[in-house]
Order: sequence, then C-alpha cells, then structure tokens
Amino acid sequence: MKNRILLLVAVFAMPLFMMANNIRVKLNSYNSTTKQLSLTLAWDNSWHDGGGQFRDAAWLFVKYKDVSNSEWQHAVLVNPTVTTLTDTINTPGVKFDVAGKNASTVAGFPGSLGYIIRRQKATTVALQNNPDYAGVYNVAMNLTATISLPTGMLLGNPEFKVFALEMVDIPSGAFFAGDGTNFSLVKTSATNNAPVQVLSETAALNIQLGSVGLSFPANNTYPKGTAEFFIMKYELSNEGYCEFMNTLTRTQQNALAETSNFATTSSGSTSGFNFYSKFGATFSSLTAPAVFGSDANGNGTFNEANDGQNNGVIVNYMRDVLAYLDWAAIRPMSGFEYEKACRGPVYPVQGEYAWGSAVINAPPIDIDPYGPNETSSVTVDGPAGVYSRGLRNGAFAKATGSTRLNSGGSYYGVMEMSGSCSEPHTSYGESGVWNGTLGNGYVDASYSSLALSVSYTVSYGSTTPVGADVNQYAAASGSGGSYNIGQGIRGVIKF
Repeated sequence: MKNRILLLVAVFAMPLFMMANNIRVKLNSYNSTTKQLSLTLAWDNSWHDGGGQFRDAAWLFVKYKDVSNSEWQHAVLVNPTVTTLTDTINTPGVKFDVAGKNASTVAGFPGSLGYIIRRQKATTVALQNNPDYAGVYNVAMNLTATISLPTGMLLGNPEFKVFALEMVDIPSGAFFAGDGTNFSLVKTSATNNAPVQVLSETAALNIQLGSVGLSFPANNTYPKGTAEFFIMKYELSNEGYCEFMNTLTRTQQNALAETSNFATTSSGSTSGFNFYSKFGATFSSLTAPAVFGSDANGNGTFNEANDGQNNGVIVNYMRDVLAYLDWAAIRPMSGFEYEKACRGPVYPVQGEYAWGSAVINAPPIDIDPYGPNETSSVTVDGPAGVYSRGLRNGAFAKATGSTRLNSGGSYYGVMEMSGSCSEPHTSYGESGVWNGTLGNGYVDASYSSLALSVSYTVSYGSTTPVGADVNQYAAASGSGGSYNIGQGIRGVIKF
C-alpha cells in the first residue's frame, strides 16, 4: 500500500541575539509495520552556556489523518528509548536530550503528545566547555518517533504533518516577582512595595496582588515559575498560525475566523480578518476547509516575499490563543512564569521591561517591512513600541553587536516579551482555579469545552513594564469572545 508522506518545514526566525535560526523538520519515511516516523530536525545557532543556565530546545509534535478519518488527529508518540541525540553536522557532535512530555490520558494510546529536545548539560564541570555541550552551532539530528496505536490497529494510506517550535529553557530556581514600584502588581504587602522572592512551587506564599491580599497555600498547584519550564522563544508567526488553521475542519475554522462573512463564503478569497492579522484564506465550498496563507499586502496572492510570514500573528480574542495552545499540546504561561522568563534570578530594576532596563524606544521599521529581513536602520536600547502589527520575530537582533538591551531579549534570551504583540498569561489571582493544565492536541469545534478552559484573567506584557498592574481582562470558560484587544500567542511546557 502506498503511503502519502507530507513534508512540513516550520520557520520561526532568530535565536539568542543572533541571526535567523530557521528551525525545520523533515519527515523522511513512515514504516507501517513498526509505526515509526523517520525524522530529521535542524536549526541554526543552537546555543548552550555549558552549565545549563542558558540553552535552547525544540518542542516537536505530529498530526496525522488517513482514509478512516478525514480530520487531522494529534499523534500520541511512544516515549523514546534513545534519550540522547548527537547532531550530524559538527565534529564532535553537539549533544541533545530527548524526552516525551504531556502524557497521553487516552486509554489504549500510551505515550506522550510531543517531544522536548534540548541541549544536553555536561555530566561534569570539566566537560562544560567542551564543544559537545557548550557553544553556538548550526545543528541537525536524525530521530525516530513511533506512533502509539492499539495492538492490531493500522493506518491505511496515512498523511502526516510534523511541527517544531523553538523553545528556551527556563531553569529551576528562585526569582523575584514585582519590581518594587507603586504600580507593581505583586508586592510584599499593602504598605510595602518591595518585590517578593518566590522560592518554591510547593511552599506557602503570601503576596499583595494590587489592592487584594492573596495567599497561595502550601502545595497549591498554580505554576510559580521555580520549576524548570520551556517557553516559546518567539511569538507565534503568521505562518505558524496559518499552518494551525490549515489542519482544522471548516466548523472549527468558522468558530475562530475573525471576519463576519467567513462561514457563508464558498469561493474566492478573503483577507483582512481584523486590523492586526496578516493572513488570508481561499474557499472551494461551504463545507471544505478554507486554505490559509500569509498576505500582509492584502492582494490575495499568499506567501509572497513580503507577506509577513515571519511576523508575529496578532489575534483578537483569548479563544484564539487557547485554541492554538490546546492544539499544540502546550499551555499559557502563568503570571509568575512570565516574570521569571523576563527577569531571571536577578533583583528587579524599578519599571523594567523584559530587557532588564526602564529604557524604552520605538525605532522605525524601515528595512524590508514584512519581509524576511525586516528590521530598523536605527539601533537603540530598549527597542519596542506599538506598531499596530506584529514585528518579525527577532527583528531588532543584528548580525553583529547585538546585546540583550538593544535586541530586546529577556534574561534567558526569550524575544519580544516586551513590545510587538501583547503577551497573555494567566493572572496570579487564578491560584484557586488553574493548575497549569496542558492542551490535549485538539480544538473543540464550538469552544464549549476547551481542554485549557478556566475562568481566565489575562494580563499583558506589550509595552508595559514587567509585572505592572494594567489591562486585565476576563475570558470566561475559554471563549474570550467579548474582548477585542489584540494579542500574540506564546506557550510553555514544564520539563
């Protein structure tokens, strides 16, 4: 039986203060007897400091469908038996750990909903600076992912799509929440603006949340940020959002589409879904899924050189954010995790942004707008600003001379945590409701029961100092349909 194999190349630009990382994954073959996918994963400028505090990683997951089910399914992957990978283009090869994460809860399908592949930490101090473990390299590696299926179940004529997101490892450890100003959301008490040191995921914690005192009892499960977790290095791109939408049914697309006539359009194309989005869709019937593509210039021809494929997507509603994260089998970050990813373990600077300073500037975006090299001709400290659109991922990092301050990077190298799109995360006040539930790989057609649904309170990064008390909105039961506020998409997963 002939198998149709699809190749998906996912591009999310720019690593730690350097040039484009160009993460990509290739499906080489599928063995229907062993249910094994042979894959090659590669990206440019993978980095590691050797000690484990600063390193990048990838989140890899698979979608499939076959003649017995026309809808794309999220593949459960057997947990890998080979847990160390060596890249194939360096001598010596750069070392990586691979581990299954987000355990399947479906009976008969043991395994995980994806793999975290991270730079490996040296086993001894003497090895920390060896090329195997430390440094910045272009890397490529071969790996096998086995689809978990009940005994005797076969896929007839399957199709596959494999996705990879570049992640940043946020290591375990204590940090400070709040920045010590009167405007800080988190404070020691109603009369003391001092930041609060968060020491543990399980210890009791008392904070002043705005005007309300808030207690986290011992063993409270709201994610505190002290445990190791991985965060998307960039906001999801327009291209990434289109790839997501292109795996959905028309009913699911209708629920997400942010234009009034989407559900009743049966032919032709449409662009301009809202003021921020830079993609369009083409139609062949009322029931067939629309096909999405980047279309920054709105001319109806998708994925041209300057159509903004690598620019951060901005969506209107929290439902859109939750739908993507649910589908990718990850989750939103908590308020504590947002601050940890921005600030790291250092003591807060009053009024600081993600780059560790209260300095902020809005340089012009005047080089290759919406193109693969979009940037500014001006290099400034604290590059940000409200541009009414998502910037190219890593737009302010330069080929030479980039620093955390002039590239807009966070302490750990997460990009655009202040500026470009807003950064939705669950509020610290959700401590009694939300425990960091991960997505299950699927999108509910009616949005009545997303796997990630809670009564969300979401606060935003954008051009607001880290931890400041502004723009909190509720999105009841994950619908979020009543707020049109424009936000990016970024998710996390614990190791």
